[in-house]
Amino acid sequence: MFPKKIADQIRQEVKPLETGFHLFTAKENKHSYFYYVQASKKILLISKAYQQARSAENALSRILQQEPALSYQSVTHKNKKQRHYLQLLDGNKKAMAVSRPFADLEEAELAAKGLQAKLEQGREASETKTASPVEQPQLQHSARRSFRLDFYPHGDPKQLKGQIEFLLTREKKKIIGLDLDAIQDFITAHLGLESDTEEVVERKTPVLPTVNNNTLLFNEMGQNTPSTSFAVGTPMEVSVTLSKNQYDGSSVTIYLRSLGSSDKLQLAKGEVRQATGELKVPVYTQELTPGFYQVIATLQPTSLASGNSVPLYQASSIVQLYEA
Repeated sequence: MFPKKIADQIRQEVKPLETGFHLFTAKENKHSYFYYVQASKKILLISKAYQQARSAENALSRILQQEPALSYQSVTHKNKKQRHYLQLLDGNKKAMAVSRPFADLEEAELAAKGLQAKLEQGREASETKTASPVEQPQLQHSARRSFRLDFYPHGDPKQLKGQIEFLLTREKKKIIGLDLDAIQDFITAHLGLESDTEEVVERKTPVLPTVNNNTLLFNEMGQNTPSTSFAVGTPMEVSVTLSKNQYDGSSVTIYLRSLGSSDKLQLAKGEVRQATGELKVPVYTQELTPGFYQVIATLQPTSLASGNSVPLYQASSIVQLYEA
């Protein structure tokens, strides 16, 4: 089971806890462990004890280079409460590391998805570093324009100060909080493309149906008050408003994209059974880091029982995650 004593020692001796995998050696017996810290600064899992630090380091290297096998174990304790544990398995299907206990199996599965996403991102980054150099794009002849958003604390953690930058010319504009109007005005002002470029943009942009302005709403799970700012680790609900039942039987996917990045992370997936009004999808943020994110909801029809073509539905909104 989860070595709570070792977890307590790590919290006492390692300050601050940093997100990711780390090594730890206990002072009392010199046993070494590797452990993983989530973005919420909680220790997700700790490995078995290794007599030598090099052994723990080698085991961690294998996990980072190869996709580890995951399993779940449910245990009923003496108090008759059932707890669920996530396990990392080696090539012989033996547990290398065990997670902290979860009251719900779904919670353990979501933590596993977040861990797998982090491991996959690390492997992709490693492959990119070893790949052959890629020819730099000709920005002056491309229809693509890149912008950068930077934010930093400004007194109240919920009220950030920052700037938006047009990377091609290095022009900048200061903003207070998530000023969407100022951001949109700045981007629009720098998208004065030539006529032949505009044609390329028009041809590649998919036509999506407009359903209630394609706006997403967010609230803390169990609450009804919408918000756009949450502490990291807060369970959220993403509300998609559908005015027609043409998406019944569709699959809904919630993606997340950090502002300033083109990478997209899948957060949740579900199925639309009877889309009458508002559809709520639970989303968990314990694996995310503080910052501003674009949350994207996509509904892709899985069957066309009526025989009519149903268009792809996509909606997005901006949400801020701050460190609790």
